[in-house]
Amino acid sequence: MLRKHVFIKILTPILVLLRWLLWIAIGADIAIELTEVYLQKDVHHLA
Repeated sequence: MLRKHVFIKILTPILVLLRWLLWIAIGADIAIELTEVYLQKDVHHLA
């Protein structure tokens, strides 16, 4: 039983960290996509 408690105690912060990293990655992806759309719009105006 103690082994299971230690495992859960270690696993919980790792999963929380991974959840935050996932949200950061999603935000970065959205920012990159918006930047690409904005740059495409600028290129389109130049043509």
